[in-house]
Amino acid sequence: MSFSLSPARVGLVCFDIGGVIVRLCSTWADACGRAGVPLRPISRWEELESVVVRYHAGALTTALFAHELASLAEQRYTEPEVLAIHRGWLGEAYEGVDELVAEFEAAGVATAVLSNTNEEHWTALRELAAVRRIRHHVLSHEIHALKPAPEAFVAVERVTGVEPKRIVFFDDSPVNVAAASARGWKAFAVRPGENNAAQMREALASLASGA
Repeated sequence: MSFSLSPARVGLVCFDIGGVIVRLCSTWADACGRAGVPLRPISRWEELESVVVRYHAGALTTALFAHELASLAEQRYTEPEVLAIHRGWLGEAYEGVDELVAEFEAAGVATAVLSNTNEEHWTALRELAAVRRIRHHVLSHEIHALKPAPEAFVAVERVTGVEPKRIVFFDDSPVNVAAASARGWKAFAVRPGENNAAQMREALASLASGA
């Protein structure tokens, strides 16, 4: 590895997925474009977002999620179109992240993901090379808790058996980074698309040097 982490200080490196390992669309319009579905006006965004939150928390099946979103969109989108847009939200993996995770794997450093996701996205995400390499997968729809709720971070500690002060965490949300820091994790914000792997290597190097 291009950096050396002391096992006494770092027992686990934990990653968010969206914005850290894989690129996401930033808007509904972008996801429509990726899915090849015409953009149509929607007014009930807050209610739509609450449905997404419930889906991420595992409170809805994929079929119910599509049905509720189509209903709130006043049938401007069919249920199959909703699912196509939902799938289209996921982009490609960021360059260099798979290699970074492979270095941890080779060095015997434990890894995990902590992601606010859902069963439909997870079907695609778990096929990514970097995600396949990661040892522990802690997913909101399975644990029924979303970041930044403390329960999500506690779930990682419980699953991995690593104490908070020995966990390094990367997320693209400053709110989630702040919540992880409040738990005692060594948390770093990643700026999506600005050479994610290099940002994480820089953060790890700062830990190795004691900066």
